[in-house]
Amino acid sequence: MEWIVRVMTEHPLVAAAFCFAVMLILYFLLKSLIRLTLILVMVSMAIAGYFYLRYPEYRPADLKDAVQKAQTAAFKAVDWGKNVYERGKERLDR
Repeated sequence: MEWIVRVMTEHPLVAAAFCFAVMLILYFLLKSLIRLTLILVMVSMAIAGYFYLRYPEYRPADLKDAVQKAQTAAFKAVDWGKNVYERGKERLDR
């Protein structure tokens, strides 16, 4: 292991080649990951669009109702999280 570090520090061309190889490998790995992520986003948007058009009775009447529903659900989730935190804190204090 020390030999590898010594070679990298003494020969900058070897260090540059090693860095280039690592960057090339990372590029190809991340490129496929980004492609996979974009495909998953497109599929999820298609599914959401299908359900949006297929079941119109579950859509909110207007944007205000949708925002109000989301806000109410978010406040409930925050309150639930605070309660869980407090109960956990009480159990640790015992």
